[in-house]
Amino acid sequence: MIPVVEGPGAIAHSEGSLLTPDGLRLFWQRFEPAEPRGVLLLVHGLGEHQNPWLRAGDRVGR
Repeated sequence: MIPVVEGPGAIAHSEGSLLTPDGLRLFWQRFEPAEPRGVLLLVHGLGEHQNPWLRAGDRVGR
């Protein structure tokens, strides 16, 4: 995991992909605070890029 923020309140970031049975590669990212309070799953729209959601993942994890 790659630390997004270091020190108290650090948020770990990891990413990867999985292959569906029909051969489609799906990309995923995970933001994990040191002390999680819950789980939130964001699924963006078709053709939308994930970069706008990076800030949201960081903010929600705080």
